[in-house]
Amino acid sequence: MGGMSTTKTLYVDNLIKACNYIQRKMNFLVSKDGSADLESLLENPQVVALRGDIDELVQSAEDIFERNEASAANLSVRSRRAYQWLKFLSESATLHQHLRAMCQLHNYIETISAPRLKKRFKPHINLFHFGSLYMMRAKGSVLEIKIHEAYIFASQEVFEALVNIAYEKGSPQDKALVKEFSAGETYAEVVHELEYLGIPQGANAQGKHYNLEDVFQRVNRLYFHNQMEQPHLTWNRQLTYRSFGHYHYATDTLMVSRSLDLPDTPVYVLDFVMYHELLHKKLGYNLVNGRRYGHTPAFKKEEGKFKKHQEARAYMKKLSRKLS
Repeated sequence: MGGMSTTKTLYVDNLIKACNYIQRKMNFLVSKDGSADLESLLENPQVVALRGDIDELVQSAEDIFERNEASAANLSVRSRRAYQWLKFLSESATLHQHLRAMCQLHNYIETISAPRLKKRFKPHINLFHFGSLYMMRAKGSVLEIKIHEAYIFASQEVFEALVNIAYEKGSPQDKALVKEFSAGETYAEVVHELEYLGIPQGANAQGKHYNLEDVFQRVNRLYFHNQMEQPHLTWNRQLTYRSFGHYHYATDTLMVSRSLDLPDTPVYVLDFVMYHELLHKKLGYNLVNGRRYGHTPAFKKEEGKFKKHQEARAYMKKLSRKLS
């Protein structure tokens, strides 16, 4: 691997390809001889070699960070998640848990009888750090099953539900099991750990004109009596005129649209967006029929306490029409 840096983005060559290699290697080890016995697998010298490959890839990336006085925060999203996944698996206990999860998935697939299936697929399973809970797609005779890495601590029942969804679209009970796990603390903790491996606190808070840490500190002092714990703060290119801010519960991340990082944006508008999203952090959400509702009557009452609530809303409405 090699790298180069710019003022904004750091490039690490072949990082994603390296992850694909590690995934193929793990699939081979787990499915070898048609069985997936965990204890014998962990004693396999090839697993020791695999750990060495992961360590080498992580070290190569971190050498590039050091040479460029950068961090994982300077990588593109896909490359950052690839590095974070490798870093996560560089711990022996985590790698073993990952392989344990793969064994459970493969072993359950082996129990599915041919009459239950419309077509006998050859499964290709990957657990990875990406933006969805899971993805399944058939390519010829291969069924690609991609599951978020945070599922490595799921129960056997959740693994079976995931496989059922992949092969047969799953029952409402299967989908409920998977959704329940993804809404739990264990899943959230792993997602949070993955999302911020190698990311210094506040690394993405500095914009061209405004620093979100300054905005947070001001809002925290004025409206939360300095009692709010600072979330991860980041400017976000994906947020547009439809949404100027977002709070992600699982990773304790507060995002603000870069469309507000302009010299003529009034400070009170940034403060209002920060206040609005911090209210989501403070008040949480109501879960009704599997859907999250954050803008409850209690939320709207608290939101109305912002001093320039109406002015901020009017400014964003005008900006939204301008950008659309």
